[in-house]
Amino acid sequence: MTRNIKHNCAWILASLIFSGLLGLASISVLMIAIPSTSAWAGTLKDNFDDGNMDGWDLSGAPRDTWEVKDGELVVTPRSWPVWFLLGKTTWKDYTVRVRAKIVKYQSTGYIESAEILARATSPLYWYAFGFGSVGLGTKDNFCCPVQGDLLVSVLYNIFEWELDKWYDLKLVAEGDQFKFYMNDELVIDYTYSTYPAGKVGIGATFSGTTAHFDDFSVTGDDVPDGFVAPVEAKGKLAISWGKIKTIQ
Repeated sequence: MTRNIKHNCAWILASLIFSGLLGLASISVLMIAIPSTSAWAGTLKDNFDDGNMDGWDLSGAPRDTWEVKDGELVVTPRSWPVWFLLGKTTWKDYTVRVRAKIVKYQSTGYIESAEILARATSPLYWYAFGFGSVGLGTKDNFCCPVQGDLLVSVLYNIFEWELDKWYDLKLVAEGDQFKFYMNDELVIDYTYSTYPAGKVGIGATFSGTTAHFDDFSVTGDDVPDGFVAPVEAKGKLAISWGKIKTIQ
């Protein structure tokens, strides 16, 4: 009898210890797993289906240079760049995507293009990544820091883009590293440190181009999740919450 009691007690004690270890292991797993959810990145999108540009900074977009038609943003510059900005000047690392096509083009000796804008700190202070022409009579993709009226160290590749053809543009900005893709092909790998943070945007230049944009998105740790909506009275970006489709 005594031997059986000792045996049972030993078995119960071992079971309790084993259960306790499992509990601790479960807690440890939870403690390890929880931080990963805090690194969640938001995606802010605009497909222009609402027919307006509410929520965007339009200070660089005179009303006679653009329209939203059939769910696309149509931009026709008139001897000056036209730009649309979004977000905050504190945004740092993000991925920007947009579909773009050029439907009208004439070489003018200036940069004629459809562009993604990144790290914008104020009007005409940002990085521009796009396609069109850098003014040398060739068709190109390119990037450059813009400092007011000055374009600094323009990097370009000859690229025979086609008129009225959609291109998927993607820019990945991480620190001072920038990777620009067209149709998922890396076309520019760029390093520059002038602007460490800033808004995102899209734009077109200069006077001989008409560009269309669709399906814009920006993804990043500082970015809210939702759809672009009108700006509130205090100037804060309002987000229309809903079912969000994750962009990989």
